[in-house]
Amino acid sequence: MIVAEKLSKTFTVGKQTVEAVSSISFSIQKGEIYCLLGSNGAGKSTTVLMLSTLLRPSGGTAKIAGYDLLQNANVIRSIMGIVNQETGLDPLLTGKNIVTLHAKLWGYSRKEAKKRTNELLERYNLLEAADRPLKTYSGGMRRRLDLALALVRTPKVLFLDEPTTGLDPVSRRIIWEEVKMLRDQGVTVLLTTQYLDEADVLADRIGIVMNGTIAIENTPSALKKQYGQEYITILLDNAGQAKQVAQLYPDAVIDQAEVKLKVADCTNEAPQILSVLHEQHIKITSISITQPTLEDIYLSTTGYQVRGESNA
Repeated sequence: MIVAEKLSKTFTVGKQTVEAVSSISFSIQKGEIYCLLGSNGAGKSTTVLMLSTLLRPSGGTAKIAGYDLLQNANVIRSIMGIVNQETGLDPLLTGKNIVTLHAKLWGYSRKEAKKRTNELLERYNLLEAADRPLKTYSGGMRRRLDLALALVRTPKVLFLDEPTTGLDPVSRRIIWEEVKMLRDQGVTVLLTTQYLDEADVLADRIGIVMNGTIAIENTPSALKKQYGQEYITILLDNAGQAKQVAQLYPDAVIDQAEVKLKVADCTNEAPQILSVLHEQHIKITSISITQPTLEDIYLSTTGYQVRGESNA
């Protein structure tokens, strides 16, 4: 559905040339949520702007639903929806007026526009606020309105550029559920985010962006398995048996009655370890399993935090 091949973008700032996106390549299947994960300035937003025809690439090629990005820009716009970080909507217009205006711009008749507006406002729980000016909307309400606007015409492809930045946890989860529902309906979604938990919850596949290109790409579970580390933590009933455990597992990290073991697969190895301890008459109080998170993966592969400098 989306194929980007060596897509790049450079900007001239004064006498300097700044490369925002450097030969980025990836593909997204129909009905898939693909997440570009990276710090501010990594090139995520610039990539979205190019693929959504809002910014002309400096190099490379891309196709959206089989249509060439440069040769068929108008067709691509007709089958896509987009939620940008900044929308530029008139704060004095009401939510109803904004959605109705967009519907008419897409060619809906007056009657059809009214019907579609009511459908979308109801779907995103905005009917009670429909006649209020946008400036009175909360951050969560604004993002739900942005999503409604992107769906005035049911898109085949949806671009979401950091759609939950600044939202409270409840509003974030409402957006997450809507995005998953759209995916289940066959909409292809390209999502950018700085939030690791968001990528973990939503993404079918993740591309970690560094310096304007994809550094690592895979499913969340595959990334954790490939780059992460699992641990089993055991609390001994008798701290005096720690020395015995150390003899059984020389690599164990022991702190009084607590034993921490690095393992390749907790699911398979935990029962084996418990069996060995039982055979040696070593009693335990508790056992816990720690599996790698996307934060672990990100930090181990990039060496710095997801939040960074200015956005590109």
